[in-house]
Amino acid sequence: MSQSWMGSDFSYNDLSRSQQVVDDYTHKMLGTKTSAGKTVYVIEAVPKKGVPIVWGKQVISVRSDGVLVEIEYYDQLGKRVRVMTADKIQTLSGRPYPTVLTMRTDAKPGQFTRVTTTSAQFDIEIPSYVFTKSNLQNPRN
Repeated sequence: MSQSWMGSDFSYNDLSRSQQVVDDYTHKMLGTKTSAGKTVYVIEAVPKKGVPIVWGKQVISVRSDGVLVEIEYYDQLGKRVRVMTADKIQTLSGRPYPTVLTMRTDAKPGQFTRVTTTSAQFDIEIPSYVFTKSNLQNPRN
C-alpha cells in the first residue's frame, strides 16, 4: 500500500486513507486555526511503538466539519518529506468534500501530482456478493 500509485506522488495508502491513522497512531492536538470561516484542528499523529509504519509522524489538519485540509508527512528524523493539500472543497452528493488534492514531495520542488474528483456517491447499497473471492476473480454484471 505504500508503493507509488501509477507512478505518481501518491501512494495507494494515501488514496485509501484507511483506519490505520486512527488505530496505529497516538494523537496530540497541536492547536487550531481558521480557514474559509471554519475551525481547523491541527493534530500530530505519531506511530505507536512496534507498529510497522513508514512515517516518523504526520501532522493532519482537519476542518470542524470533518473535511481533510492538509497532511504533512515526516521521516523518522523529524524532517518533512511531503505534503498533501486539499486545494478545493466543494459539496458532492450533499456533503463537503475535498475535490482537488495535491501531493508535493519536498525533495522535488515544482513537481506535484493532483487528483480531481468530479462526482461521488455516498452511503450507497453494495450487494454482499460484490466482494466475495469468486466475484472478484470473475465479476458479475
